[in-house]
Amino acid sequence: MDVPSPTYTLVQMYDSGPLPIWHFDLYRLKSPDEVVELGWDETQDGIALIEWPDRAGDHLPEWRLDVTIEILAEGRRVTLEPRGEGWQTRLHGF
Repeated sequence: MDVPSPTYTLVQMYDSGPLPIWHFDLYRLKSPDEVVELGWDETQDGIALIEWPDRAGDHLPEWRLDVTIEILAEGRRVTLEPRGEGWQTRLHGF
């Protein structure tokens, strides 16, 4: 599946798997409250991938997995930071 950045549309929805996936690019938001207009509340029954998550402000869920990708001279470093309760149980075995 081709997954382009939704910069110009702000949100792209993929509904071809077991769960719907919403891919948000919040770079152009002027206010965190603008995420509501993008269908933010509809993501509860699926997966939300969020670029520029700091622009969502208090709308980010407490229970989430933050993924940070750093570009280094020798490649990339990916850091996973679980937020909220129960992640150790969910990630066991990975």
